[in-house]
Amino acid sequence: MVGVDPSSDAAQKGITRGFVVASVNRAPVTTPAEYNAAIARAKSSGAERVVLYVVRRGGVGTYVPVDLAK
Repeated sequence: MVGVDPSSDAAQKGITRGFVVASVNRAPVTTPAEYNAAIARAKSSGAERVVLYVVRRGGVGTYVPVDLAK
């Protein structure tokens, strides 16, 4: 991640700068622009949350549901 809003649901779930978001709703993302576009698509479709596949420090990956409204 390039940055995480400290008041966001993602931050509350432990996602911090330096983690790698590999997918949004199981669609691969490789750049911040792709991530932002995937989030924008989810919001425009009325989604309340997305599922991120996040690779944490040390190379451990996990799926994290994140509310978009927070």
